[in-house]
Amino acid sequence: MRFFLFVLLGIFFLASCAKKEIKVLTFAVGGAPNEIDVWEKFVDEFEHNSGIKVNILRQPTDTDQRRQGLVIPLKARKSDPDIFLMDVAWIAQFAASGWLKPLDDYVKEDGIDARIFFSNVVNLADKYKGNLIALPVYVDGGLLYYRKD
Repeated sequence: MRFFLFVLLGIFFLASCAKKEIKVLTFAVGGAPNEIDVWEKFVDEFEHNSGIKVNILRQPTDTDQRRQGLVIPLKARKSDPDIFLMDVAWIAQFAASGWLKPLDDYVKEDGIDARIFFSNVVNLADKYKGNLIALPVYVDGGLLYYRKD
């Protein structure tokens, strides 16, 4: 659990570096209610340690609804959310649309060791046109099943 806290804090820190004057961030997170409860605990600890206020924007559990809940404000160039969890399958679309800020300079500037983020996953899924666009929070082990009928 501490590892995920470190990841979250790193992501929030990177986002706050983009605009040094930011004192309030909006974090869009979806998933099961107990999953969001865990993120709220991470956010509380981050706020305590950083002095940066984070408003949590709860998104639906359904992936399609969550995607739509991000696309609408991003396409409209709304100011929120600042940070969001998203499906790895959306990275190319979101990056091509200009909605994601490359993180390379922030990772380098802050001395974050990107090797802790499963470098194969980062190289395959979290880069767009050679730029680091995202950092993994979850690693999913999809399984292939064969029906017996």
